[in-house]
Amino acid sequence: MTDRSWHIFVHAIDPAHAPKALGAIDGVATLQVSAVAVNGPFELTFEQVAAGIAALPGSWVEPDGALVWNPRQGGQIAGTLHCLDHRVMSLELHVSCKGEAWRAFCSAGLGESAICIQLAEHGSFVSRDGLACLLDAGSG
Repeated sequence: MTDRSWHIFVHAIDPAHAPKALGAIDGVATLQVSAVAVNGPFELTFEQVAAGIAALPGSWVEPDGALVWNPRQGGQIAGTLHCLDHRVMSLELHVSCKGEAWRAFCSAGLGESAICIQLAEHGSFVSRDGLACLLDAGSG
């Protein structure tokens, strides 16, 4: 398990407004993301994301969007799917697991969706893989 819990927001990102490298947190690139780039819903519906997450052993998803996953490797991902008209607008999560489990969660719930991760405590954005690196480093 990682040494800390990360409070994050997961946003769909419009590939036409790709983020640019800005700085770094513990050697992981932070991203400059425009408000336009994260202003839309995911391509996936609430039902698709919820079903993907619910398929992970040790997980559950409530009809109101509350979710928890306890990966076999240890740790936990818990939070909420924020939706509008059955479209996922963002995920608010508390993540305390290894990078491998984070990648499995993303793959199951979000597939290949283009995303960026907003680190609530830092006010910074990182990539899907950037968060996995921070989780593996146990930093914060």
